[in-house]
Amino acid sequence: NTTNLDNEEESAKIAFQRLSEINVPQEILSKVNELILATKYHRKNQDQDINYFIDADLSILGQSTVKYFIYSENIRKEYQQFPKEIYNLGRKNVLEKFVAQDQIYKTDHFNYLYEQQARENLDFEINQL
Repeated sequence: NTTNLDNEEESAKIAFQRLSEINVPQEILSKVNELILATKYHRKNQDQDINYFIDADLSILGQSTVKYFIYSENIRKEYQQFPKEIYNLGRKNVLEKFVAQDQIYKTDHFNYLYEQQARENLDFEINQL
């Protein structure tokens, strides 16, 4: 639900329940929980697996302009219950937080592949809001 502030926590609970049902070991359950919760803030982590996971989660930001445009249109549809002015303000705030970071991507691999295009896409969308 797009109005909930605990989407990641709810996703982690669902993953825990479903993986527990098929007897996934506790060590893996803990790791899955960490990975899902890391997508809430996309902060660099000492665990490189988490960095790769959050970079993969953000990889859409660095796709071609056309793919990014489709993605941004889908985000707007996801939040269609909000009037344009409120949506634009919130979306701009989220995008500007990414742009303000020294690096959007936490791993060299994703940084090399997507950083420049992601910044161009984000700047373009910000200017359209």
